[in-house]
Amino acid sequence: MKTCPTCQKTYPDDFSLCPRDGAPLTAQATETEAQLAAGLSRRFRLVRRLGKGGMGTVFLAEQIGVGNRPVALKVLNRKLLDDPDFLMRFQNEAGSTGRIHHPNVVTIYESAQSDDGTPYIAMEFLEGESLREVLKQRGALPVTEVAEILQQAARGLNAAHKLGIIHRDLKPDNIFLTHGDEGELIVKVVDFGIAKLRESATHTMTGTVLGTPAYMSYEQASGMRSDELDARSDIYSMGVVVYEMLTGRLPFHSDTPVGYLRKHLMEEPPPFRAVKPGSPVPPRIENVVMKALKKEREGRYQSALEFA
Repeated sequence: MKTCPTCQKTYPDDFSLCPRDGAPLTAQATETEAQLAAGLSRRFRLVRRLGKGGMGTVFLAEQIGVGNRPVALKVLNRKLLDDPDFLMRFQNEAGSTGRIHHPNVVTIYESAQSDDGTPYIAMEFLEGESLREVLKQRGALPVTEVAEILQQAARGLNAAHKLGIIHRDLKPDNIFLTHGDEGELIVKVVDFGIAKLRESATHTMTGTVLGTPAYMSYEQASGMRSDELDARSDIYSMGVVVYEMLTGRLPFHSDTPVGYLRKHLMEEPPPFRAVKPGSPVPPRIENVVMKALKKEREGRYQSALEFA
């Protein structure tokens, strides 16, 4: 059920606006969320739930001690605390990600635990849409727009790579498009460190998939350990994203995760015109993307900026 913050009437979940006064409806807090809000009440006020995933839930919240600054509050599942080593890994990863200060990477404000021990990460709240949503709405994008998105995302990746931080799960869902005060496009790379945390939590949480098979690098598909991956793994994944932006389709398709891994390992990406007949993308641009998708990482671009 959802509640109107103005008249306090409740409506079914498929309503987005109050029929009485037009106010945006907010999802009613579950009992768990009410307990969570109590545990965080000294530092945050939960406004509404933004999304839920395997690792936890993201809320729009207000950070009380900083002028009620709006933040995206990622609250991790408490069952992860059943793993005694997880909290240390969480603190290390969140602290490491917080070192990245760049306009094209979402800013981490704080990572800690609530009064009841629940781990959370408070980060910059972004208004806009993910690249995934843009691709669903529009399909293939013009070359100039793709170039701008890649340039900005690459700058953010480069800032992380210089610190030795690898994303490990680049995909359109983790590239966010927002706009500045003058309407200019600002690209933000989000969810650094989450893939590594997800990997460390797999023996605590069943059914968790490491990375995203459609966007995994050749190294990830071949089973290379996470700590052996380097910047070139992110370049391959970004190559898959750029291929999708230019053609409206992924280079590989499968009905199963294992099928995706096999294709990353065994098959070459099809030419653009094979998946998008009459593709207007110049061959020299296609060649750039194909180099980013080389199986052997020595054959790819060696930095995100070089690719961009």
